Amino acid sequence: MNRTNRILLGALLGVLVVLAPLAVTWVFVPVAVDDTLVVFALLAAALAASEADAQTERSEGNPEDRRLFGTPSPLTLGMLVCGWAAVLQHAVAVPTPDLQRLVGGGGAMAGGVGVYWLAVRTLGPWFLDEVRVAEGQPLVTSGIYGQMRHPAATASVIIAGGGALVLGSGIAILLTIVVQVPLVIWQTRQEDRVLRDHFGDAFLAYRKDVPSLVPRPRAR
Repeated sequence: MNRTNRILLGALLGVLVVLAPLAVTWVFVPVAVDDTLVVFALLAAALAASEADAQTERSEGNPEDRRLFGTPSPLTLGMLVCGWAAVLQHAVAVPTPDLQRLVGGGGAMAGGVGVYWLAVRTLGPWFLDEVRVAEGQPLVTSGIYGQMRHPAATASVIIAGGGALVLGSGIAILLTIVVQVPLVIWQTRQEDRVLRDHFGDAFLAYRKDVPSLVPRPRAR
């Protein structure tokens, strides 16, 4: 299977997974497919495509690894939980259509997917699905990693919160705060520790110059 087909298949499977709660609710309550659900599904597909792209980069150096997705990280699982909660609440209690919420939440989610994709493309095969340093991996400090050390972690919060806004889910917004944000803090600390132990002074200098999750405003 070539790279394009893997990414397209990943996008399709990602949508099926994130919308899986609808299969349960449809048994009891017919679910209307509205504009907000379509926007949410399309952006979820873009995120899943990024995940499949990352796994493709990793598998190119290991032909025996034919997985479409890597092992889900805590951040990926957190986004999935928030997404499921948003889909379930939307299905059970369809909120009143709100253009501002759709544009704001959709824009945030799209921006988060864009940051995530940049993180994947910048690290390439070094975008791993676990907290470790691979053999031969360099300390990447360019591109999006020159603005913040953990762009994928930042993106995960923006995506989870944006998806919750798109579907008008207060429960998913709460889960973003009490689940996704603590997961981000925990994982970024683990990653910093591993990078510090492996790269030593080079990482300490990088950590001093580049913030963890939120880029610094540029001086005028």
